[in-house]
Amino acid sequence: MPNPTKELETLLNQAWQEVQETGFTEIVNTIDIQPPRISPVKEQQKALGHGDFSSNFALITAKQLSTNACGLAKQIVTALQAILKTAAIDWVTKVEVAGPGFINLFVDFCVDQQNHQQNLLASIIQDQCFFVIKPERKKSILLEFVSANPTGPLHVGHGRGAAYGATLVNLLRAAGHEVRSEYYVNDAGRQMDILALSVWLRYLAIDDQGLAARFAEDFISNTYRGDYIITIAEVLAQRYGTTLVKVSAQLMQLIGKKNIEKEMQETYVDQCIQEAKSLLGSQFREIADFALQSILADIREDLADFGVTFDRWFSEQNLYLMDPQGSNAVNHIIASLSQSGFTYEKDGALWFKAAQFGDDEDRVLRREN
Repeated sequence: MPNPTKELETLLNQAWQEVQETGFTEIVNTIDIQPPRISPVKEQQKALGHGDFSSNFALITAKQLSTNACGLAKQIVTALQAILKTAAIDWVTKVEVAGPGFINLFVDFCVDQQNHQQNLLASIIQDQCFFVIKPERKKSILLEFVSANPTGPLHVGHGRGAAYGATLVNLLRAAGHEVRSEYYVNDAGRQMDILALSVWLRYLAIDDQGLAARFAEDFISNTYRGDYIITIAEVLAQRYGTTLVKVSAQLMQLIGKKNIEKEMQETYVDQCIQEAKSLLGSQFREIADFALQSILADIREDLADFGVTFDRWFSEQNLYLMDPQGSNAVNHIIASLSQSGFTYEKDGALWFKAAQFGDDEDRVLRREN
């Protein structure tokens, strides 16, 4: 609001015009009555509850009209309150008569600003084309976001990424582009083996108090250890019964190890994984898939509750499916990049020239080992 004093004087004058038409028209035409004036109230007077603005218009005008100043002020205030209500002016929060005929006005400009923002937002929501800008060239965009590892529940940080990504999808679509949203499921590699091992050991511990006690001793600290793993293991036991209870002397020896040095913990986990695969065969993959689908179901539910959905959930495992020629998508992509001159070998590893495409540095495609 550029000039609240002028705005208030205009409102007060409207109220006076209505009051004079109720019985003062003839006399007003014979005398010179100045329009109402408003003055800001000094801080000391505000503290005494005298409002933010004040007018002595009724006091001055009542003498010219030969009427009671307080009565005239009450008439003006009543008319002004009706005007404020009809016009839905909320920033004038109170109008009252004070003393012999002063009109005090209380204002809150924050209320007006909030109402303005709410009205603007409502109009934008109603007008779905408010921010639509037709692009010169329509683009086909694949937007991947969230894509948290399916080895545990989402956390607050993932929620931030979900909100940001979903909003970006909506904005790009509103701008006229074809946008597909994707959740890339990192369900291949060692982390899935660790997930399967984590669930299986917890499954074994359900009826093995000795193994359960080992978990209390921070057994295999490099595995996944949240309560959700115990829940999945319990559901796994309900589904498979005791068919997955398979142990060996080697496994018991591994389980019995204590005080494993930090630099040897990763090797220790790999040894446990290899022994589990040896004992379980294809069932080890079943456990991994069971745990994966359980965690993904929770992730989908959390995102849906958050109002975020995806056009596609892409499994990383698909990249490693063998074709009739005995190759897979990863091998084809690496071969294509190499043929195009975008790769090089260094320190026994194969590198991608990512820096040429705006990345901070080149990236390893295939490690030495």
